[in-house]
Amino acid sequence: MSRVARSRTRRTILVAASPLIAAAAILAAPLNGVGAVSSQGSSASLRPASSWKDIAPLPVAEVSQTATLLSNGDALIIGGEDVAYGRPTNTVQRYNVASGKWLIAAPMRWERIGHTATLLKDGRVLVVGGLGKKLQGLRTAEVYNPVRNTWTTAAQLPATRFSQSASRLPDGRVLVVGGIVGRTISRSTLIFDPHTFTWKSGPSTHYPHAQQATVTMGGGRILIAGGYGGKAEVFDPARNAWTEVGGPGLRAHPVLSPLRGGNVLLASGVNSLGQPFDSAELFNPRTDRWRSAAGMRTGRDTPIGVELRDGRVLVAGGGFNQRVLDSAEIYDSRTNTWSAAAPMHHARSAASALLLRSGGVLVCGGTRFGTVLSSCELYHP
Repeated sequence: MSRVARSRTRRTILVAASPLIAAAAILAAPLNGVGAVSSQGSSASLRPASSWKDIAPLPVAEVSQTATLLSNGDALIIGGEDVAYGRPTNTVQRYNVASGKWLIAAPMRWERIGHTATLLKDGRVLVVGGLGKKLQGLRTAEVYNPVRNTWTTAAQLPATRFSQSASRLPDGRVLVVGGIVGRTISRSTLIFDPHTFTWKSGPSTHYPHAQQATVTMGGGRILIAGGYGGKAEVFDPARNAWTEVGGPGLRAHPVLSPLRGGNVLLASGVNSLGQPFDSAELFNPRTDRWRSAAGMRTGRDTPIGVELRDGRVLVAGGGFNQRVLDSAEIYDSRTNTWSAAAPMHHARSAASALLLRSGGVLVCGGTRFGTVLSSCELYHP
């Protein structure tokens, strides 16, 4: 089956809300559009001062991969969907910022898509679950040592799990939330101990969650929102408990980003019919309440979203109305406004993005016209 055909199958099952959400369904593929568009004006005088620069491409093209900023400032790209067969890959790619070059790192022991990658306190990276080579759910977890360029197998999960979220707790442990467990959107959580490489059960969420976005807030509290399942919730590690905080319901593939001052921005994403949202909301962690924010210039499915060093949030690319976008926009919480940013050089959806120590944003891979991309570019605010 072609990648485009699989993408349509995934979306069809999601819209139908099948009680047994198949692997291909919940891992909703990036929007493979029929065109690429930019929402920027043609007048050079209207273009913002920000800019994009093409840099060395990925050695291996990938989409829906994870991206992790290592302790030394390098970028680590893990897994995702490959270009040859549209299947999960075990490829690991590392970008050295100083030299501007990519290296192929030691491969994972299992091919993965729909996994999570979490930077541990000691600089290693924990990779959990996902879908394997035959699109089967995985129980495996492994840890990458960037100094030795080696992988070590951790204890298996109690059950297969993919499309979950993972967040590092203040004490260094990792909280894994929800995902698809046993063919069902799950309320279960797991906690990983990096000292013993073992798992234990954590407190269940109030709602089931899959493909949710997550942000760690002040005091180590963790907000999960968007995705499939239920409304937003906050985990308090001091109380080891979840609190319902209401807010938006189904909003797949959103941007969830912290803002200067402590609030959190939720923007973009799609509804159950695959229609992009151009609305945005703000979460106040002091009151645990949501309020509306200014609407975006363009609705987007699976864009990149990154908090910039000055506290603004960059949102770029994604899909809209069967097209793939190169346009970008920036949210400024001080004025509650969205403004145009320079468009990317390459229209892309489901790409990876990282804020580098330099303040630039590294954007790589993704998809366009059903083709998996290897191109990378760097955004300068």
